[in-house]
Amino acid sequence: MKKGSTLIELILVVAMLIILGAMNLPLVSRMLYRNKATVVVEQVVAFARKAQTYAMGRKNNDVWGICIVSNKLRLYQNNCNSPTMKDDYDFGAEVTASDMNLVFDFKGQTTTNSIVVHSQTEDITVNISDIGVVNVQK
Repeated sequence: MKKGSTLIELILVVAMLIILGAMNLPLVSRMLYRNKATVVVEQVVAFARKAQTYAMGRKNNDVWGICIVSNKLRLYQNNCNSPTMKDDYDFGAEVTASDMNLVFDFKGQTTTNSIVVHSQTEDITVNISDIGVVNVQK
């Protein structure tokens, strides 16, 4: 008796692995889209908290806020379109977000606002109340 595997057995195993991999491809891509949307939502919440903290701390005695500019989330000082200081986060092509401009006053308050993050698999709404409380709804 010979020990080992034949070429046909090896080809069958490789073919089965390729078929299993191809079956899982849609699941993996859906998971990646969902993960990207979650990361964008987390960045929206982080930028909102940062803007609120800067406004309450009266950093540079200016207005602080967050806005959407050409598929980028922007933390800004003074004005969204021509900021004194800015920090941009690029969503990438897989995720989009609704337009918004959220400005915090020195008390950390804002007008009630929401932002909707869209991906191919889901829409996530981030609601920010007038006192800065964040609520995420899937």
